[in-house]
Order: sequence, then structure tokens, then C-alpha cells
Amino acid sequence: MKSRCHSASESNSRLGFTLVELSVVLATSAVLAALLYPVLAATHPDSQAFQCLNNQRQIVLAWQIYAVDNNDVLPPNDWHSGSGQPVAYMKGLPFSWNWLAGEMDQVGSNTQATNTDLPINPRFSALAIYNHSAGTYHCPADTSVVTGVGPRVRSVTMNAAVGSVWNHPNQAAGIVPGGPLPANFLDGSGWTGTILSKYWRTYNKLTGMIQPAPAKLFVITDENPFSINDLGFTVSMGVPEANGQATSTQIIDTPASYHDGAVTLSFADGHTEFHRWLGSTIKITQAISAYNAGDSLQDLQWLQARTTAAK
Repeated sequence: MKSRCHSASESNSRLGFTLVELSVVLATSAVLAALLYPVLAATHPDSQAFQCLNNQRQIVLAWQIYAVDNNDVLPPNDWHSGSGQPVAYMKGLPFSWNWLAGEMDQVGSNTQATNTDLPINPRFSALAIYNHSAGTYHCPADTSVVTGVGPRVRSVTMNAAVGSVWNHPNQAAGIVPGGPLPANFLDGSGWTGTILSKYWRTYNKLTGMIQPAPAKLFVITDENPFSINDLGFTVSMGVPEANGQATSTQIIDTPASYHDGAVTLSFADGHTEFHRWLGSTIKITQAISAYNAGDSLQDLQWLQARTTAAK
């Protein structure tokens, strides 16, 4: 390879920007930044949302490790609603143990809602030995309180199609300890699961998550403060169409929209997502149960596709 020699004056004349060129570059960058900022602000999560994403990543990791330690069986998710009772049931008693503990009902006597010990106490919460931080269950943008009691300690709930049976075994109905969850609510026949779903899959083992794939099956979501109570997040699916698509247009539990109309979710493969809702109906500002999706039907369908799959 041949080398070429240049004089110092020739080399200096070819290196760097002139002051005029540098001024043009800086001015152009400033204009582009001003133009792009609103777009980026509208599409990217804020710092609180990033914290939520990290929190949920820790939760779903603990959830995965529990399954590894328990022969592939997922943590229980058939929590009995305590209807605001102030003391959680202990492991070993009826209605006693779940992936997490603590009701968030808007009831004046509900001290569970503010009890930071319940999420990290293994007597009550299955994930407690894997996740020692109660703060990971609370979104920093969630400022909701139980009137007369104090700020809620939990913002998240778990997909009610995901998890195993602990508290409500019913051998006659095929609901066995460690088995799939009762989920007649998926069929559109109510939202207090008492029988197995006729049409939709439920998942009690990690290896059973084939449809949808783990990367498309949500596990944890932030729930709207006007909707949150127990630990399961219920999505109505209805009778499936021939192509397996859900038909229900009813919203039962409402996801949160803390971050400028968006929610954070974690999935069975361990990744987390930030998703912005398109409609306004899903962004409720008062307590309401089982309402029509209205202009949020596309949002509901997005959620349904990530809740379960037709059998």
C-alpha cells in the first residue's frame, strides 16, 4: 500500500468544521430536536413508566423461579376475595395463600391495602421468598388511597387465566390442587370462576404456554385504581369465532392508564412492555364493573389476544 504525504497547511485545510458550518449543524440539530420532542414524548415511557417496567420484570422473574422450584407448576392465582377484611388468611387455612396477598378494595376497614408486610411475608404470599421488595408491586404514578386508611401498596394484578389452584379445589368439577384455574368468566358466563372454561386455555405450568407463545401471553399488568380489588385480572373472551378470535365486547377488570394513557405489562417469557390505549372508554375515572368497550373495543381486542387462546 502506498502512502501519500501532505503538507501541514494542506492537511489543516481539510480537517474539521468552519465556524459557519458548525453554527449551521448546531442550528439544524436544535430545529430537529424541537420537531422530534413532541413525537418522542408521545411514544416513549416516562421515568415512572421505566420504573414500572423494571418492577414488573422483577415480579415476573420471581414468578418464573417459583415454577422452576415447584416442578413447573405456577404460583396460585385463585385468591379468595376477602371483601376488605383487615387480616389476610394464613397459608394452610381455607382461602389462604396466593401468589401475593392483600385486598385493595375501597372499604374503610381494609387495612390490607396499606400493609407492606403482606407482599413479602411467605406465610401469605407465594412469591415472597423470591422477591423481598414490597415496592415492586406499586406503580410510582399510582397515588390512589383507600379512604380513611391510606395509600395502596399494590397497583398490579395477574392475568386470571394464568396460575394454579390452591384455595378452591373441586374434584367433581376437575379443579384440583396445582391444576388449571377455574375460568368460566372467559366464556362470558360471569367473572367468579367456578368451573373450567369450555372454550379457552388456562395455564398452570410454564411448559403449557404454547398458544399464545410466552412472549404474547401477559402475566402482570397495572390495574386502574377504580377497578383494582383482588389479585386476579379478569378478561372476558366470549364464545370464540371460527378463527379463534374473542367475541366479547365487555370489559370486566380495567387496566391502568397512569402514564399518559398507557399501561405497563409483563409477559411469560420475562419481557415487559409499555402500551398506550387508543380509546377513551377504557380510561375510567370512576368505579364501574362489566361495561361495554365502546370506542375502546380495539384496546380490548389487543388485551384479549394476549390473555389466552382458544382450545
